[in-house]
Amino acid sequence: VLSLIAELEARLDFDEDLPDMDAQRLQGQDKTYLERSSNSSKDRVESLQEGIEAALRTARTGTLLRSGITVAIVGRPNVGKSSLLNAWSSSERAIVTDIAGTTRDVVEAGLVVGGVPLTLLDTAGIRESVDKV
Repeated sequence: VLSLIAELEARLDFDEDLPDMDAQRLQGQDKTYLERSSNSSKDRVESLQEGIEAALRTARTGTLLRSGITVAIVGRPNVGKSSLLNAWSSSERAIVTDIAGTTRDVVEAGLVVGGVPLTLLDTAGIRESVDKV
């Protein structure tokens, strides 16, 4: 990996002094180039790509495990959004009544699903209103 990075950096500054890096050489088909190099450029690029992809997968997983996921429960008034939040979180965080519009502010509950932190947000129902509030 380091030798490939060094070669690429050298080409940025001294490309005209170095042999061409054409498609055949990148694909490892130029035998004289392969004789001068223990690994073909293609193999080195593929190896570097695999390493970067593995690091990205690990980073994404780490970010997901650290930050978690936030899910907003949205819908019409009085369809069970608050009941769903309470059931999923095994709590009584949200007030549940048969009166539409009970939830005015966002109610938040945290839980862990499959090792991933999850923040549930219970929202007010979506509806037309003549009320100023």
